[in-house]
Amino acid sequence: MNRLFGDRLFWLALLVAPVTVYGLDWVWPHPAKIPGFPILQIIVYPILEELTFRGLIQSWLLEQTRWRFHAFSLANLLTSLLFVAAHLLVRKHWIMVTVLVPSLIFGFFRERHDRIYPCIVLHVYYNIVYFLY
Repeated sequence: MNRLFGDRLFWLALLVAPVTVYGLDWVWPHPAKIPGFPILQIIVYPILEELTFRGLIQSWLLEQTRWRFHAFSLANLLTSLLFVAAHLLVRKHWIMVTVLVPSLIFGFFRERHDRIYPCIVLHVYYNIVYFLY
């Protein structure tokens, strides 16, 4: 845990959340206030998505390939593209491709710390910033 909180890049990832959220909101307005939706969006979905995408898919892909481009692995890129595709299936709007950047960030920290809890923390935080914005 100390390794995570001592990671300057992790803190930078937290700081860029408002910029990412502002960029998303600029091109796609905030979702309707549906009862219960914020709790699902802020807590439940990030946990389930990170367990699935970073915990299962990216972990499996990391075992299959070691290709890297600077700080990003092929496993992270493929997982992030699947993450975007999943969001496109649910929302069916081209703007969902903007989740690629946060997904790459989450995947980067999955590999950097060899754990998924940094991804969950970041994902929950990004979603909180989105709803507070």
